[in-house]
Amino acid sequence: MTEGVLSYESKTHPLRLDDEGPGFFDRQFNGSPTQPQIIFDVIVGVVMPIICLVFDPIVFRQGRYGSAIMAPYAALAYSAVALQGVGLIAWIATRACPTFFAGLLTVGFFIALGFAVPLVPISIMGLIVIIGVLGFTPWFTAFTFLRNANRALVASRSKSENGWLASLAGFVLALAIPCCVQLYVNIAVEDAVLQVMSGKPTDVVEGTRTLRQLSFMIDPKAITRRIDGDRLTQSHIDRLAQAYRDVTGRTYGEDSWDD
Repeated sequence: MTEGVLSYESKTHPLRLDDEGPGFFDRQFNGSPTQPQIIFDVIVGVVMPIICLVFDPIVFRQGRYGSAIMAPYAALAYSAVALQGVGLIAWIATRACPTFFAGLLTVGFFIALGFAVPLVPISIMGLIVIIGVLGFTPWFTAFTFLRNANRALVASRSKSENGWLASLAGFVLALAIPCCVQLYVNIAVEDAVLQVMSGKPTDVVEGTRTLRQLSFMIDPKAITRRIDGDRLTQSHIDRLAQAYRDVTGRTYGEDSWDD
């Protein structure tokens, strides 16, 4: 009797000992997100990038370890982190407009990957002082955005509207805003430097104020680059050196990486 029951069950509901369900990558990219995945995405996609920017010792801000290696792109990075962080939270919270978020989050993946690759050598060397671990954060951030972009793309397939237009809009918006912020900062810094060089007291004060306001997202070398590249009078050099000291708190030339 038992043998008959087992025979019947094996034919109608075959049982396989090696059937362990979806694999790792299937669980990461397919199906509904689990609560642990959502927590991971928020931490790695929003919280950790902010922490990395706050405690940045060498990437976008000049510190005791040397000259910042990506200082010219600081404004782009800060604005991209803010935009993508808001976008990721909005997507996780609402799951609305999947076609739009598919394009926006795809850009987040490429931006994170673009910062992750150049940081590998520095992150490996930085492991000696522990803080180098933060240099590997962009890899996990890129994974988070890739996963959510894929899920948004899958969800968008059930929509009947012109999905590619919304996706293109998200893609262009995610690229345009950080690039425009970077362009604005570059123009503002250039204008501020010219104001400092003009020698007019009101212009010097205004230019120095602008440089101070933007100091957290500019390359300090942008203030003194003209000293090495242009034939300037001593008064011009003195004004730029003073502006550099007012903005950074350091004397121009005292840091070995500025020589």
